[in-house]
Amino acid sequence: MPLLVFGIVAVWTLVLFRVICFRTTLGARTLLTFLALGALLGTTANPLVEKFFNSYRYEGNQLYVLLILLCQHILMVAPVLILLMRPAWRYSSSVCDAFLSAFMIGAGYEFLGALMALAPAQNVSTGLAFFPPGVASTSTLTVGGYGYWNGLVALALVLCFRRLRKPIVAYSVAGLALLLTVLDHYGATANVPLGEKIRTVTLHGNLLPWLLLVLLIGAVILEMISSKADGKEAIAEFQAVASSAIGFKWNQARLASAGYHLRRQAQILAAEHQSEPGNEQIQRLRQSVDSSLAKLASITPAPSSSPIDWLKKRWPQVLAVVVFVCFAIFLVMPSMNSVSNWIPTRWDSSPPNNGSFAWALEYY
Repeated sequence: MPLLVFGIVAVWTLVLFRVICFRTTLGARTLLTFLALGALLGTTANPLVEKFFNSYRYEGNQLYVLLILLCQHILMVAPVLILLMRPAWRYSSSVCDAFLSAFMIGAGYEFLGALMALAPAQNVSTGLAFFPPGVASTSTLTVGGYGYWNGLVALALVLCFRRLRKPIVAYSVAGLALLLTVLDHYGATANVPLGEKIRTVTLHGNLLPWLLLVLLIGAVILEMISSKADGKEAIAEFQAVASSAIGFKWNQARLASAGYHLRRQAQILAAEHQSEPGNEQIQRLRQSVDSSLAKLASITPAPSSSPIDWLKKRWPQVLAVVVFVCFAIFLVMPSMNSVSNWIPTRWDSSPPNNGSFAWALEYY
């Protein structure tokens, strides 16, 4: 039952954020790649930072703890920040692209940790909330996790790039957002007077997730206004892609999705060109997108294979997924009694005797 509830909350979280970010130009495969990247990056980079700075688990100086958290947050959001430094991403991507890619990296790490903690558990609540979606919550504390923390930094950077158009200011605001996420993380985990003060300011962790949701919705609305778009396009995209996918016409669904994504990029680039008429990079990107749209219109989708043929071509991937599910869910894993075996922490992560799920917050 805990794994079933976890699966429902995880799917609900990903679907809800995908609906909010309906103007994204990233496909499902790209988003799943970011999700897998987060699972890999979090389980390797975070422990390495911990071992590098604190091999002996020293907790005397709290500034030292903040330094470790800062480095971990930088590593988790670094892939998206690097992409946003490229002109192609900075000008042609949607604000939804920046947020979703950063959120998926963080969610991949968080969901893997929750899965490994819940796999051997019996009659334990998941502790994951439906609103705000995907946060770990108890009666006294809420933790947004790396999905929300990464999303805030990426969204702050891309909004400053679009609105202020001054890289120095954009990086400064992103750095400030990064510090806020580090403090939110510290407040959720540190049992010291400073941590208690931070928890009071952040309303015990509730402030940042709700603030991010409001900021994200506002950013999507601002982008729609600047690019002169409406919600009907997203509805038409869903209808075209869903009708093709239901009929197992995968190639046709991919072409339809690519067409809508390219047209959305053309809208964003047109708005950017109005703000910066003399920018040659934007002009080249517009020409590239227009050329891709012309080529896409001349492509005839190849007949899609049947589900059985699709499974035959991809049997190694299917077998790998089945094996992973068996090891993660159906087998008893005595060495996975706590998630700290996978994601090292600086505190005890064993479940309390009262059966509450406060211990699940500790995998952050």
